[in-house]
Amino acid sequence: AGTKIRVTTLSKDPDAVTHLEAIASNKLFADTHDGKVVSATAGRLVMTNIDGKEHAHSLSTDTKVTCDGKACKAGDLKAGLKIRVTTKKGDEGSATCIEAIDKDSDFA
Repeated sequence: AGTKIRVTTLSKDPDAVTHLEAIASNKLFADTHDGKVVSATAGRLVMTNIDGKEHAHSLSTDTKVTCDGKACKAGDLKAGLKIRVTTKKGDEGSATCIEAIDKDSDFA
């Protein structure tokens, strides 16, 4: 009870679980935030989280940005895209990786 989890479902059947991950026990996912893009520039990402709360992350030249698995620039991300943001451990305000999805509806 109380363990943060990530559940991956099929887009065509949201009740069908394909993956269940305990986030707190997986260092790779412990510092990730899922949500949607509000706005993105070369130095700043504003997003809403799954609860609809808006917050921002600073971006550096080292921040890896992808959309549908292909490298892109933060400025290419459109408002409303689903994203998963990985932040620096202990600094949720600094993004190290942004994974966006536009056409792959099975994005977790």
